[in-house]
Amino acid sequence: MSDTLRVLRSGLGTIARRIDAYTLQAFNPVYPTPAGRGR
Repeated sequence: MSDTLRVLRSGLGTIARRIDAYTLQAFNPVYPTPAGRGR
């Protein structure tokens, strides 16, 4: 059970990071690579 929760949490974290990077890229065209800015 804990393994499943861990996998789900890591998957959600990856998706959230991807969406966050996409939104930053869409709203901040000045920074072409938001992922390399900090997170």
